[in-house]
Amino acid sequence: MDLGTVVCGLIGHSSIVNIDFGRISCARCGVVLADGLTQAINPEWEKTLVYRKCPHGPDCKKCDANRKQLTWKDRLLTKAG
Repeated sequence: MDLGTVVCGLIGHSSIVNIDFGRISCARCGVVLADGLTQAINPEWEKTLVYRKCPHGPDCKKCDANRKQLTWKDRLLTKAG
């Protein structure tokens, strides 16, 4: 068990996520949180996501708006934010 997994267990998964082949995973621990291919994503939760590499491009206004809502809990042990 690595440090990222322990931190996610204590304070919850980060809102900063990775997307890989439609799978959305926590940027801190790598656990798959949702499947974008089958649209198995909670609409309320999606409002706070910040993609490390956004599929909409680097100037995504949605990610920029969500980035302003991030806290230290989201940024802790992640590479982007």
